[in-house]
Amino acid sequence: MSTPPDRAASAQSGLATGGLDWRTLSPQRVRTLDKTLLEDRACPLCGCQSHRTFLTLDDFQFYTDDPSRSNRVAVRQVECRRCGCLHMNPCYSRSGFQKLFARSGASYGAPMWKYRRRADWLMQTLELDAGMTVMDLGCHDGRLLSLLPPELDRVGLDVDATVLARAGSAHPGIRFVRGDLDAADNTGSAQVVTLFHVLEHLRDPVGTLRRLHETSPPGTRLVVEVPVLGAARDADINGFFSVHHLTHFTEHHLIECVEAAGWRVTCLAREDAYNAVRLVAQTCGPRQPR
Repeated sequence: MSTPPDRAASAQSGLATGGLDWRTLSPQRVRTLDKTLLEDRACPLCGCQSHRTFLTLDDFQFYTDDPSRSNRVAVRQVECRRCGCLHMNPCYSRSGFQKLFARSGASYGAPMWKYRRRADWLMQTLELDAGMTVMDLGCHDGRLLSLLPPELDRVGLDVDATVLARAGSAHPGIRFVRGDLDAADNTGSAQVVTLFHVLEHLRDPVGTLRRLHETSPPGTRLVVEVPVLGAARDADINGFFSVHHLTHFTEHHLIECVEAAGWRVTCLAREDAYNAVRLVAQTCGPRQPR
């Protein structure tokens, strides 16, 4: 079929009216897989090296084509043969995470109604006294912290510099810090530490929670929320096995992960409005062996 002259002219002009600039990419360059983007890992919960594969996405294109870098990986989801934990293996290397997420941003927000539900739940479940420090890990643009009482010392940590700059401008009464969530600690001695839909994105969730436990003062409360397979709806199952999620939790494995890091779980609640389970845990003395 021939292209009408007016359409051909529009294509030649780069579709200026739509602001698009089309370029031809070399399939050989785009489709080359960079093996350094991924690395093997043991089970993130029990450390077992043995697993079986249940889902594979070969040559998965990560966001958009880029002629200057490889952005295609083989995504493989596996089940640990010892504890049954579902996880991505191999997972993204540190350099792979930086390269693959660079074009989309490494921090993700949520609809405002979800932040309101989370903030309401925190204020109803925890005693948040004036002057208490609340640290939100993976804070994105600070909307959750902005819904908490201003009498609190509110601190947000995220890896995305762009979104943190926006957060600082929108919420001058909140402190924002850029940092690696995998290496997060509680050296600021926050009495409440929250991780809403963060744990499933971390390479070593037990290690991160253990580090937080070791650097938290006695009585610190930890709040964790993750999506769980048991609550996934039919339309949500692909989102549950998202290529952004490195560990896929059940309620049992979430509790096991938190307790393996030395925390004592005191409360477990299901979020019926969307696929999530959240828990509250407290520091409880010396850490437990993994």
